[in-house]
Amino acid sequence: MTTRRKEVKQALSAAIEAQPVDAALLQMSFVRRRGTLRYQRKCLDLGQVAEFCFDMSPRYEPRAVADVLPQTEVCSEKVVPVIRDMTSRHPLANVFDSPMLFRQQIRNLAPLAAREDHWYVYDQDRVCECADRLSRFALSWCTPFLDEYSSLADLVEGYEQADERLPNDRRFRLYMSACYVVLDRPEQAMQNLDRFFGKPGPRREYAQAFDYLSTLLSQEAGGGGTGQCGRPDA
Repeated sequence: MTTRRKEVKQALSAAIEAQPVDAALLQMSFVRRRGTLRYQRKCLDLGQVAEFCFDMSPRYEPRAVADVLPQTEVCSEKVVPVIRDMTSRHPLANVFDSPMLFRQQIRNLAPLAAREDHWYVYDQDRVCECADRLSRFALSWCTPFLDEYSSLADLVEGYEQADERLPNDRRFRLYMSACYVVLDRPEQAMQNLDRFFGKPGPRREYAQAFDYLSTLLSQEAGGGGTGQCGRPDA
């Protein structure tokens, strides 16, 4: 299986490298090591990844050799100190202690009517067919998305406009409060936290985040400074 997976990866990598999406991503300053399926770039205050992951021998399609599962990932090291101060005592603190803001399947970047459910590789000789479909889809929906969200400020703006391409889960909403702090907008951070975590149960669970932002706002109201990444001064 390991040898077979390596062969599929090599074939898929070569096929994608020959597609227009490769040139488009490189033109956007993404880098990719030859033989890999992972593109990366550093922007102003975040990093982006576009990766053509795949599963071998999917059970839901026995005829396929592999199912390609392309995804995007957006990270920011700047949010790490803030999210730690908001969640270090949470039972699932390890879930939040990460620079990854979100990971999204590329298919979810398209409207429902334009989505493709799967990109199957049925035969290594037909990998180019799969890569061609992937390339056309990524050029239509993935590269514009990555171009649009190239900073934390862009991300916050899309979040405020309820962009359906962005995640809609508790973790992402908490990270968005951290992004507001990094952007020196603690009032919006608290408003966001109160909106989605303000009910008694979530408020108890995320009491540390509320305490952190309350301290930050109190210091701001009293003329106190903030440290790096908006962290309250010790």
